[in-house]
Amino acid sequence: MMAVDIRTGARIEPGIPRSLFDTQLTIDPTLDQYDVTSDGQRFLILKPLSDSVSTTITIVLNWTALLKQ
Repeated sequence: MMAVDIRTGARIEPGIPRSLFDTQLTIDPTLDQYDVTSDGQRFLILKPLSDSVSTTITIVLNWTALLKQ
């Protein structure tokens, strides 16, 4: 995560970018991976679970037929 100071006045003058911390995120322009609190003091970062964790998804087809039983 990077930050840059901005001076405002007659012109907008960006400062030198500096590193805040490493997020270990992969850049994906189609996914919102972080957000900043309104006071700019905290970040909420979406971090994937480790590769060793797997999730099971169960799909039930024709579930309405089970309601009749």
